[in-house]
Amino acid sequence: MIKADWKKIQQNLLKDFSKRERDIIERRFGLVRKNIETLESIGKSYGVCRERIRQIEAKTFSEIRKKVEEKQYQKIINSVIRFLKGKGGVSEKDILLKSLAPNFGNHLSFLIALSDKIHFVKENDKFHSFYYLENKDKDELEKTIEKIVSFLERKKKTLNERELFNVIKKQKPNLTKEVFLSYISISKIISRGPHGLFGLRGWPEITPKGVKDKAYLVLKVKNKPLHFEEIATFISELGRENKERVVSATVHNELIRDQRFVLVGRGIYGLKEWGYEPGFVKDIIAKVIKKAGRPLPKEEIVKKVLAQRIVKENTILLNLQNRNYFIRDKEGKYTIREV
Repeated sequence: MIKADWKKIQQNLLKDFSKRERDIIERRFGLVRKNIETLESIGKSYGVCRERIRQIEAKTFSEIRKKVEEKQYQKIINSVIRFLKGKGGVSEKDILLKSLAPNFGNHLSFLIALSDKIHFVKENDKFHSFYYLENKDKDELEKTIEKIVSFLERKKKTLNERELFNVIKKQKPNLTKEVFLSYISISKIISRGPHGLFGLRGWPEITPKGVKDKAYLVLKVKNKPLHFEEIATFISELGRENKERVVSATVHNELIRDQRFVLVGRGIYGLKEWGYEPGFVKDIIAKVIKKAGRPLPKEEIVKKVLAQRIVKENTILLNLQNRNYFIRDKEGKYTIREV
């Protein structure tokens, strides 16, 4: 953190200018009220067009820049440069400002804007606003993010911080954890989900939009089938900050209609991508026998059905006794009754 008398710095930099010039700069950078105002907003208050305000701002700014060459200001700029070098030459704007000037971010932002040693990129579709030192640092950020995005698109799986870092470090041996995290924080395409795992922004595990997506996230993280009441509890925990509480019956009603989920037991849901097949127990028995292509003993049927359904063994045996669907041969093996 930079220790400085930010208000005094503001006064010293602006003291030689007119009241209107000071007011425009202060409002453009939020140096007094903290909220940053647009050229149009300031222009309306003075009864002039936004272009006139831009001209006054540009003229005043060019004069202030001369003062920043003084040692006391360069000391602060050098602290920012050291911070950026530790992050690979780049840093997300808010992270840098909160790290170096927690309560005076706008003041530091103003001082940085006066320096020709530190560059700024506005927020766009791919990146949050960020500062950088040299073009090569910016290029390296963009190339690394492209590699991470490409990997995640191929993998189609969320990863924890250590797993993702190790993957990218194999391609970039000189990459440090701090630089890796700096890159990730700038990207808008790569995000950390509610459970701390990294993935692409549009994935339901990363930005779950409704009950079904949140249930999908819960099952992916827990990596095992769960009762819909358990799923509802975990979803409520995810939304604790927003005081969001999910009714278990809602979860049941939503999941039973979504093809991503399979009812594998009494109220217990698993994911279809885990290999679970939809249907009642009798349907699973039929699929097991059909896949084998031969009559099967009840022990083998029970074992394979239990891999698909969380039910009691007797439930499977009772279904096998249904002569409308299954036939038992002389050897005690079962086959499907032909329609």
